[in-house]
Amino acid sequence: MAEIVRTQQLSFSYNKTPVVREVDLAIRAGDIYGFIGPNGAGKSTTIKLLLGLLTPHAGEIEIFGKSLRAERMVILRRIGALVEMPSLYPHLTGEENLEVLRRVYEAPRARIAQVLEQVGLAGQERKRVKAYSLGMKQRLGIAQTLMHEPQLLILDEPANGLDPEGMQELRFFLRRMANEHGLTILISSHILSELEQVVNRVGIISKGRIRYQGALEDLKQRERASLLIRVNSTEQSLAILHSASYKAKRVEEKTVSVQVEHGEDAAEVNELLVRQGVLVYHLSMEQVNLEHAFLELIKEGNGRTM
Repeated sequence: MAEIVRTQQLSFSYNKTPVVREVDLAIRAGDIYGFIGPNGAGKSTTIKLLLGLLTPHAGEIEIFGKSLRAERMVILRRIGALVEMPSLYPHLTGEENLEVLRRVYEAPRARIAQVLEQVGLAGQERKRVKAYSLGMKQRLGIAQTLMHEPQLLILDEPANGLDPEGMQELRFFLRRMANEHGLTILISSHILSELEQVVNRVGIISKGRIRYQGALEDLKQRERASLLIRVNSTEQSLAILHSASYKAKRVEEKTVSVQVEHGEDAAEVNELLVRQGVLVYHLSMEQVNLEHAFLELIKEGNGRTM
């Protein structure tokens, strides 16, 4: 599948302090690509580099197969971006805010109704923006990014301030734009439970370096599942499990977590503990999710020499 975004050894520093270090991104056509990392990891800086808002100190950026350095304006005409909060005129209506951009892009008048429908604001266009909820303002901001029918959508923390209903609407919108309109989407967010429900590929950045890039499912399969066991004695249970070469830890009073290869290993662990006098009250499998895989990867990365 063709790559829409490709960076090679992308690097950037603030006041001689490296913020983005030799980043190689590969975002394919049709991807909903989740770009995640701790605060200060370099996510927003990387996005600003992709949009030409900052100039890299080293490395190359190619978007749509063209060099951003050489053909910036041509490339940006095919990108829609929302970085942090949308820029809106509160005294104007939603429709009037979009009219400003329609004229800039010389889009047809009918385009306003189309993007309002796409983001679920049809019927709200005559209201002044100052009367919009935070979620409605976010959706209007996304409508702005769609005005010129971009092929790549870049969203930096679009779920900020959204309530659960607003997040659900955002998920539905992103899937529909990718599946029905062929839009490629790069989305940065710290709300991992929401990202997990919509992205197909992820890039994880920590201390300016990419720690993982690939399919979401492949990332989750890298981590072993955990077996949660409620027992009468965590100390005795841990001693038994460690002596049998299991990776185990205490997670709360009278509960231990054990790394296992398969769910079928639960019976073997249970038998081991019971045979040596431990009272086992409850066993349950803890499935690996994006948050767990992310935290393990970041922990692993923090142990490396930078």
